[in-house]
Amino acid sequence: MLVGAGYYVVNLPKFYTANATLLLGSGESGLNLPASISSFAGGDDNKMDTYMEFMRSKQFIETVVLTLDLHTSREFQPAKAFGTEREQIDHSVRFFLTNLSLTPVGETDLLRLSYESATPQQAADIVNFMGPAFFAFYEDKSKQKADDASQWINSQLSVLEDKLAEAEESLQ
Repeated sequence: MLVGAGYYVVNLPKFYTANATLLLGSGESGLNLPASISSFAGGDDNKMDTYMEFMRSKQFIETVVLTLDLHTSREFQPAKAFGTEREQIDHSVRFFLTNLSLTPVGETDLLRLSYESATPQQAADIVNFMGPAFFAFYEDKSKQKADDASQWINSQLSVLEDKLAEAEESLQ
């Protein structure tokens, strides 16, 4: 019986875990939430939770999967073939999320990323890519929010200019 258990353990698939630690601080040099988001987050704990939710978001994980071509990797292939590429990507995103672990480091602004993979190189590539990709993704979203706010303000100014011109015209 003991020999059978040993044989079973030896034949289990090997998994490798890669780790990285990100500084997502709220200090001057850290990552700062846009005002529209930070108003929902009361304290620093909520900010870290917000960063973690951004990092777990389907939209962000999909950019990681597509950039690293993980959906074409054998490890990310489902047991049965999907009909469309979109289904394959969605499956890869779900698979990715099951192997991703995000853990805040104590009462700090640090976040520990861990990814478990069947190959050590793929695990390392993923965690090494995720930090810079997250910062780029987050910056892009912040710029997009700022652009949207700027467009809204410009449209409101245009409406006010029109109303001012009408008021001046009626005054004369």
